[in-house]
Amino acid sequence: MQSMTGYGNSTFSYGDGEWLLQIRGVNHRFLDLAVKIPTMVDQLEDEIGKRIKSQVKRGRIDLFLRVDTHGSANRLKVDAAKVSTILKDLRSLAKAEGISETINLGDLIHIPEIFHGGSTLNIDEFKQILFAEIDKVLSLFITARAEEGKALKKDLTEKVTILEETVAWVHAHQEHMEERFRTHIIGRYNELLDEQIPQERLTSEVAFLLMKYGINEEIVRLEAHCTSFRKVMEKEGSLGKELEFLIQEMHREVNTIGSKSTDVELSNRVVAMKGAVEDMREQLRNVE
Repeated sequence: MQSMTGYGNSTFSYGDGEWLLQIRGVNHRFLDLAVKIPTMVDQLEDEIGKRIKSQVKRGRIDLFLRVDTHGSANRLKVDAAKVSTILKDLRSLAKAEGISETINLGDLIHIPEIFHGGSTLNIDEFKQILFAEIDKVLSLFITARAEEGKALKKDLTEKVTILEETVAWVHAHQEHMEERFRTHIIGRYNELLDEQIPQERLTSEVAFLLMKYGINEEIVRLEAHCTSFRKVMEKEGSLGKELEFLIQEMHREVNTIGSKSTDVELSNRVVAMKGAVEDMREQLRNVE
């Protein structure tokens, strides 16, 4: 089991700069990937995305790549050849259109194409270095998710145990609860009616009410859902959606048991079960 929360980072040198690579994730219903890299390497964005998606299935994932240049590499340089070409084109245009205004340095500095960085980047060489770093950081990120996943699994297991303990209690006390319910119903009939009801009719009415308020089917289904939940937690891969479906089914059964409960002690246990189910639902929001 993996959490959707994780973090990994790395720094490496290339050219005249120090590069910082970060991958971080938080919970999200689906996979939502954002890759934020410098413009000079933006042609690698699609490949980076595929690399991440091959190992991560759910969560909001942000990958950041930043470069910190130093020394003279941080200064922009003028491309003299490009300036010459631009001036030539502008003068030809001015002459053709009859424009008499002169071109000065202040006009040229607003043209970004005449500047370039102090160093060049070999994209193929850089790609090899970068992807090795991505694999390393991705491994750290997944390890962090797995560690938090262990804590989530431990907590979910404790909550499932609360449900299973209630199921076991119901099995042990079901006959006693039904007998107490039967005695209560017969007593109420006798209090409300002046004349005695024929035993056969009374037995039939009590049987009907026991069927109406009986929780055996809900208990059996809840027990099955708990077993399935434990089995799914032991599986590999992305488990969140399957576990979320099971918790919805558990929630339905617990609510039905609560609505049918006529026993004070069972009602108290239903409150504990509802709390456990809500805690599980909240925890599952962070399971991949």
